Amino acid sequence: MINKNYVVPMGEINKNSFYELEITRGEGSYLIGTDGKKYLDLRSGLWNVSLGYNSELNNRILTVFQDLIGKQLPYLDLSSYIHPLYQIYSEQLLDFINNGQSERYSKVFYTNSGSEGTELVTKLVRHICGPNKRIVTFDRSYHGTFYAGISANGIEQDITAPYAPKVGGFVHIKTPENEDEEIQLLQHIENHHQSIGALLFEPVIGSGGVHVFRQSFMQELKNILDKYNILLIFDEVATGFFRVGQRFAFHELKIVPDLIILSKSINNGTTPMGAVVMKESLCQWFEEKKIYIEHFSTQNGNLLGIASAMETLKFYKEKEEMLLTNVKKIEKIIRDSITTHTKVNGKGAMFSIPINDRLQTMRIAEELKKLGILTYLYINSERDNGLTLFPPLLIESSILKRAMKMVVRRV
Repeated sequence: MINKNYVVPMGEINKNSFYELEITRGEGSYLIGTDGKKYLDLRSGLWNVSLGYNSELNNRILTVFQDLIGKQLPYLDLSSYIHPLYQIYSEQLLDFINNGQSERYSKVFYTNSGSEGTELVTKLVRHICGPNKRIVTFDRSYHGTFYAGISANGIEQDITAPYAPKVGGFVHIKTPENEDEEIQLLQHIENHHQSIGALLFEPVIGSGGVHVFRQSFMQELKNILDKYNILLIFDEVATGFFRVGQRFAFHELKIVPDLIILSKSINNGTTPMGAVVMKESLCQWFEEKKIYIEHFSTQNGNLLGIASAMETLKFYKEKEEMLLTNVKKIEKIIRDSITTHTKVNGKGAMFSIPINDRLQTMRIAEELKKLGILTYLYINSERDNGLTLFPPLLIESSILKRAMKMVVRRV
């Protein structure tokens, strides 16, 4: 084990990084190591870099960074000053999200991450619903590592047990995986609606192994939430910005949540950056009640983060037709490649392949690394684990086809 003076997250204090690869640069869909070897990155779509290591986008971002730094404005306090970027980007983001929807979003809270977004929506729900209403999440969900996040998460509850007492008011229920379990979930809400304030979940679950909900179930779920005025919060940190096909998962589902958490792909990982967007009806409620919202992190709305997000949004809009087409190709390639596998879960450009043997899952990931292919793992338990694939959205079809042949041979 190499001694490091910095701590690698999520593990023991002397933990090594998962791959122990020293990376010198990125190139398209590849990371390149110190020895010049290229590694196809099929994992970093979950870790911020949805568009890959794209020179066109990065050069645009570099230009706007040079402009801000040239004006000696690496940072500006959002709570004290006005800058045009604050309003321009929020307008553009809301327009991109609203996209002709009948119910509109009208406010953006700037954050630094998805984890912080979970903290913020927890506070907003407490304001709206009061301290005694519960926030329901699924047992396969993941919402970050801040205190609200580890309390909301369905996975890793045993790992985070030493941090008790956690934030109260969260209830984890089984992620429905068939029609009977969907009925049980709807019945649970019906029976306990008086104690439920909000439902928080990923419209396509990502970190705990990819899980796609049936659209008819999602509509039934929304109907019962509306019936009892229960808030719906979508964590679109992983699914947002074309990852599952449309701009956002809620667009395809034709369901409008009350709050949406965004991060990661919002600026392709250039700087810490995130957002929570709020539906107009909720904004009006907060305005009428004159609610004081106690939430701020010093870097919220940092100019470099907003500038990089704005350039990334422009890129998304310019390349939208290409992205929509390419995500369909990615889904077809992955599905066609693994038709012999007993089970594959996913949608768009996010898929998981269950292995359900922890040691074998680790071994396969290591073998693929030696072949120059980097994958993500989900390990919920010794018997609930596998590979997860989050390829860059602009990956070339021929490259993905070759990689999938090597993946399939090993699973």
